[in-house]
Amino acid sequence: MSTCPDVEPHLFAYQLGACEPQVRDDVDSHLLVCTACLSRFLSHKRVIEDGAGFEARPSAQVHHRLRASVLAKKAPPPRRLAPVWVMGLAALFLGLVGIGVGLVMAAADAAKPVSTELPVDVTGLVDAPTIHTATNVL
Repeated sequence: MSTCPDVEPHLFAYQLGACEPQVRDDVDSHLLVCTACLSRFLSHKRVIEDGAGFEARPSAQVHHRLRASVLAKKAPPPRRLAPVWVMGLAALFLGLVGIGVGLVMAAADAAKPVSTELPVDVTGLVDAPTIHTATNVL
């Protein structure tokens, strides 16, 4: 693919990176030697990247119809957030409830009697002359 008519159909795909590797290599090598194809490629590139070829605007009737259609659709009203003081009171209430629960649990733990008895028989488990010495160690 070394002639201009062979390269020209591939210039858009070349710009977009959509060419097969062999075609891309052929276009690369041709653009290095052909200034006419290089200037055509650059004009394609400007149209794609700058949008220079897309300056047409819709007619006034289409523009008016589109604007009327957008205005006809009403957006839902925005949600109102609770005032900051309401959220602050809720946080304070939750904190006080947490402190109250903690105090009740601490009082319940303090009211439990402390047992000095061992839950298992430690005879033979501790190398001590008497069981009384073993319980004092534990």
